[in-house]
Amino acid sequence: LVVPMVYYAGGYGSGWDSDLQWWIGQLAGADAYIVPGLSASLGYDSLVAQTEVARLRGAAGNSVFSFSSFPWWDYYEQGIYSQPVDPPALPWKDNPTLGIVYGYITAPDGSPVTDARVEWSGQDFITLSSADGFYSLLKVTPGTHTVTASHPGYLPVSATGVSVSAGQVARQDIAFEVAPPPGDFNGDFVVDQADMMWMLFCLGGPGASYNLDHFCADGDADGDWDVDIVDLQSFQLLYAD
Repeated sequence: LVVPMVYYAGGYGSGWDSDLQWWIGQLAGADAYIVPGLSASLGYDSLVAQTEVARLRGAAGNSVFSFSSFPWWDYYEQGIYSQPVDPPALPWKDNPTLGIVYGYITAPDGSPVTDARVEWSGQDFITLSSADGFYSLLKVTPGTHTVTASHPGYLPVSATGVSVSAGQVARQDIAFEVAPPPGDFNGDFVVDQADMMWMLFCLGGPGASYNLDHFCADGDADGDWDVDIVDLQSFQLLYAD
């Protein structure tokens, strides 16, 4: 279920209509149902007009949002949902072939980690954890997988043996471990002469970015995926004679 947050005014032929058609076109043929979000603050007439456009464009329904209350429900129901309809086919639910993995990413102190990169074995797809550390991996093939999480400032962690069954949801939480300080390329938790050569080698500036699995990422002190003058200043502060 995909709910585009198109919470603004507009009816047939408007920018709202164009945006809705864009969403429907982008997900055509995918295992997804488009349900545009509607704002109750726009009033009853606007809700009815946008619902009619959503039907015309082939959306699977709509979702009404309100910060407070929805005083027009009886009128809305009579004008829009006067006749019940059968739910659409849900092959992903009735005959599932894929599973889901979800969980929470936490720091060594137990606090949630935002924007941790999470991926699973055999796929290039990467998801990011939210502000509460939550992540989810959809359309996971049944079998046993390895889920890996990474984030600047922590050691990458891999959870092996994550079992996924068709139609089932598996939970896998991941807790990060403390990483060596930035600039410590040999992992002895000290920034010293032994790390100097590698720091200078990796000093490529903003134009050179490194993935977390690249050894130069050990010199990225500010977490912006490169090794630049800011990281060199951090290296100098941490340097131990």
